[in-house]
Amino acid sequence: MRKKVEELLRNYPLYKHAIQNYESIEQDIYSLDPNMKYMIAAPARTTLISETPVGRGVGSSPPRLSGGWSYIDLIEYRAYKRAVERVEAALELLNEKERFVIQMKYMKDHTLEQVGHRKGYSREWAKKVHRRAMEKLCTALRFDDVPPILDLKKSS
Repeated sequence: MRKKVEELLRNYPLYKHAIQNYESIEQDIYSLDPNMKYMIAAPARTTLISETPVGRGVGSSPPRLSGGWSYIDLIEYRAYKRAVERVEAALELLNEKERFVIQMKYMKDHTLEQVGHRKGYSREWAKKVHRRAMEKLCTALRFDDVPPILDLKKSS
């Protein structure tokens, strides 16, 4: 359980960046064609450019939404967005000291010694606060899955 929560926390900046990038590109598409918003946001009503995969045979690429996104992109976007929302909601349950320690350790990649020093406390103080915060986060994020990060080496 703890490893899953740590992975969610470490991946949080990547998830957040990915969804911001997706939404930024979506905004560019909307500015060209305002009707595209409904096509991307509601895949059940979306028309596909092609029902058959493009490329060298069946299954070579997923069907594309008319905005250029595949259903896989949309599913990953939603999984990343849900992970970001859940992590942000869980962080709100922590007090200021706990949130600071978690953000510095997992999102800024500092050691507990560096975190304690930054606040003018010892490593032991940071360790104690970290342990308490992780207990809360493990409870809050118990039922959340960790969306996989796309491995570009495998996909190319």
